[in-house]
Amino acid sequence: MHLEDDILDGLAMCIDYDMEMGVQELIVDGIRQASILKRLSAAYPGEIVWLEVPTEERKRRYESRKAEKDTEPFEVADNKPIELECQNIYSIFKEQLRIINN
Repeated sequence: MHLEDDILDGLAMCIDYDMEMGVQELIVDGIRQASILKRLSAAYPGEIVWLEVPTEERKRRYESRKAEKDTEPFEVADNKPIELECQNIYSIFKEQLRIINN
């Protein structure tokens, strides 16, 4: 849990600073752990947006970026625990999500 607490502390510090500076809307992107999203949304209520990207489009983007770190075929990379956790987020929060097809 220590890393999760560090992540949340860092996010909270940034969000609080932005709010103090008068930011009215803020996007936090890339959360891939349901526990972090739960705690963050409890502390900072707001809309949770889910970008729904079809498998074919995710594969096209994965293959076209040609990143050095992408050493595995898309089918393997798309089924790693971190990607599966995204589906867990969807199942936990689906009633609260605003879904955007991308």
